[in-house]
Amino acid sequence: MTDDDHKAPTLLSYPPAKGGTMALDRSRLNFLNATNLNRQATTILWSEANKSPLYLQKRKQGEDDKGNKLPYPRHPISGKEMKWRANRALSGHTLKTMASGAAATIGAQLANDCATLRTGHAKGPEDPKYPLLPSFTAGGSMAIEAAYIAYMQELFHTAVVMKDMVGKHKKVTAKGCQIAAEIVNRNIAAGTSFVPSLLAFRKPPKTIKKKRGNAKKAAVVAN
Repeated sequence: MTDDDHKAPTLLSYPPAKGGTMALDRSRLNFLNATNLNRQATTILWSEANKSPLYLQKRKQGEDDKGNKLPYPRHPISGKEMKWRANRALSGHTLKTMASGAAATIGAQLANDCATLRTGHAKGPEDPKYPLLPSFTAGGSMAIEAAYIAYMQELFHTAVVMKDMVGKHKKVTAKGCQIAAEIVNRNIAAGTSFVPSLLAFRKPPKTIKKKRGNAKKAAVVAN
């Protein structure tokens, strides 16, 4: 590996400020250039993260009746032995499910705003038969997974410290984890931005009312 491998690539978009650039535009152009370079480098880094031993786990090799090792399965296209499998905490299906649920909540709130402002989409922009399923790249899913694991480790560590200080329980309880989550969320909010640690969830009003059955009314009249 040479020093040229560590040099930032030359990008056509968002070039850095040149000698003839106006003084008022130099900082703006340099900020955009640095941000774009870091974004590309981060994308390359996480796109290659699936080859790291942290995200790989060796497959358990099976044995026959006589105790002989069976060969590893082979890839149906390339024919290579598949000795390793992915070692992940969150699968792509889990991320899509979480993202789809968040999109459904945002769609319901958006429909409520559209009804208030009379801008259309009163029933919501999301098609009930084909809901929004955001896709994640391999690097993006691993970045989300890394943040999720770091958050859960900090939460559980806080719960363990609380348990040891109180000294009433041998194991971490669910209530202790809930209190630890509130502490961690407050610390994250205080250390990252000027926002409250708890945001109130704005639920859209319910427009569908359930009708009571005639059988229940008849039972009440009979009594």
